[in-house]
Amino acid sequence: MTEREFDQKVERAAANFERRVEATADHLDKTVNHAWNHSRLFRCASRGISLAAEVGLLLVAGRLADRGNRTAAAWCAGLSAVGLAGDVLTAICFRRKKK
Repeated sequence: MTEREFDQKVERAAANFERRVEATADHLDKTVNHAWNHSRLFRCASRGISLAAEVGLLLVAGRLADRGNRTAAAWCAGLSAVGLAGDVLTAICFRRKKK
């Protein structure tokens, strides 16, 4: 096998891999969007997981601050505050209308 043939095989393999990754990502995106639009349970679970992660970051920030890791605590608290604010704004701005 020449170097040129090897390069062509590698390029074909990379193109096939890229095509498969894009197709899988597209399928995942469609599946998640469908679940979000048609399942109240999925929406509630997703929001619950998000809120739990943000509260967890706040708790970790407190522990880190107690142990003297002020920079890490500030980052955790800041990210948690941004996430919680985003969740509250999303809930206010995009709440579903009663039918």
